[in-house]
Amino acid sequence: MSEQSAPRQGPDWRTAGWPIPVTTAFDFPDLEVRTTIGAVSGVYATSLGLARGVSASFSALSRGEVVDMTALLAEARHHALQRVVGEAQRHGGNALLGVRFDSNEVGQGQIIEIHCYGTAVVVGARRP
Repeated sequence: MSEQSAPRQGPDWRTAGWPIPVTTAFDFPDLEVRTTIGAVSGVYATSLGLARGVSASFSALSRGEVVDMTALLAEARHHALQRVVGEAQRHGGNALLGVRFDSNEVGQGQIIEIHCYGTAVVVGARRP
């Protein structure tokens, strides 16, 4: 088997499940940034709802993880990242660099907003 057709060793961006490479870093070791498109963002706002809010409140009284809140935040973060990936693609990007997350409470903590942002870029294989 030639070196060019040898299977890639170790994980790469495809194993993360996103349609394009996404990283919190400001470059990709195996890819070269050809064009910087610019900042893109995605926002997801969610409510605890009455049942989850009451459950989370009782869980918060005792020590340990608030499991309902953890699940809600993980889901919200996933949706915000999906949205920023979609924005990068809509603007012609095939990768996303410098991804960051912010969160805020809205309406006295009844609504949680997750904001995901990064830089949309066009990448290609590194030139020798």
